[in-house]
Order: sequence, then C-alpha cells, then structure tokens
Amino acid sequence: MSSDIHEDDLGPRPDGSRADRGRFETESSAVERRLEGLAEEMGRAIEAAPQADREALHDYAVSLVRDRLPTAQIETGAAGGVAEDARRDARRGAVSNAATLIGYGILLLPIGVVLLVVFPPVGMLLIMAGVASVVIGLGVALVTKVLPRASSS
Repeated sequence: MSSDIHEDDLGPRPDGSRADRGRFETESSAVERRLEGLAEEMGRAIEAAPQADREALHDYAVSLVRDRLPTAQIETGAAGGVAEDARRDARRGAVSNAATLIGYGILLLPIGVVLLVVFPPVGMLLIMAGVASVVIGLGVALVTKVLPRASSS
C-alpha cells in the first residue's frame, strides 16, 4: 500500500471538523480512516443496488476483500510485546482445549455406560474414548498450566 495518504483524502473527522495541517497524524490512524472510508463507500454502493441483489453483492464484496488482501505478517518489536501476547493467547487456548477435552470425556462416560447395556461394543468404545479424553485433557492442563509456573519460578 502506498504511503501517499493525505489528510485531504480522509475527509472530515467524525465530529465534523477538519484536521489542522500542523498536527501530526500517524500513518496507521490515517490508514484506518482510509479503510473505514472505503468500507462506507462499499456499503453505499451495495445499498444503491436493487434489493434482490444486495445479499449477493455483500458476499461478493466480502470475498473480494478476503482474496485481494495480503496476509498480515506479525513483527516482534524490541521488547517482544507481540510475541509475549501470542504466547499468552496460546496458553489460554491450551487451557481452553484442556477443559473441552475433560468436559467431552465426562459427557461420553454416562452415554457409554447406557450404550454398554444396549450395544456393548459401542458402549465400551465410548467409555474408552471418554476416559482417554479426560486423561489427555488432564495431561494438557498439567503441561500448559502447572509446569510453566514451576519452570518460571
């Protein structure tokens, strides 16, 4: 994307005033305003279309944006703040995955017991899957929650 974005291209501010020329505006906020303007322009173009075509045009606009945008590259700064945020989010996801595994395992156990009476092979399979899910969930929780605390202290 070119860096020749001017305040004149951005139009009035949300409060209706124009940006004064002496004030420094960061490039990222200028880009954000430009993107908001483009989104509003796309919305107006879709609203101007016949009612029957609006949903298809909306889907087409979304697919255009997805297909034409480059994948964002995450750059870590000198302090590594982005990397630390990513690690924290990954830990939260792993804890969530552990809880999901344990929850599904607990739900599979009574279903397996009921089916053990009706159809023993399927019931036994569900019981084994439930036990395995609970054990794996506890293992994931142990590795992601308990062991990192022990190694950091």
